[in-house]
Amino acid sequence: MRAPHPSLRRVGIRGMGISRLYPNRPTLTQEHLQQFLTHRALFPALETVRTIGFLVDACTDELARDIFIWWTEKFEEAGVDLQDGEGVVWMYTDPVDAPTDPDVIAAEEIVAQDRVSLVHKRDTQEMKAASKAA
Repeated sequence: MRAPHPSLRRVGIRGMGISRLYPNRPTLTQEHLQQFLTHRALFPALETVRTIGFLVDACTDELARDIFIWWTEKFEEAGVDLQDGEGVVWMYTDPVDAPTDPDVIAAEEIVAQDRVSLVHKRDTQEMKAASKAA
């Protein structure tokens, strides 16, 4: 592709798995994702890249969130949302900017005061640990 694609706004990638996203294990999947960032000028209207069929929350790998967030941050720097299969853009919460009033904190998220954390309401074990820490 040599000429820019002026109207491409969304891209879906199938066959994605967390094992293919580990930064220390180069894969064709990573190379493919990196091309969207390297050749950003070819996709001036690109807003969203979604990993169709890959759900971070359903992944059993304990580092899945961190790895996916690492990739999300790279895409965010280029002005593109990297979403999992549910359309979720995974990010860390910043305890400095996060509300401390329990009534203000969203139902699906708990922000521990002493560390950066990302806790989903369906992750009961992490919810309990974060609640005790706060």
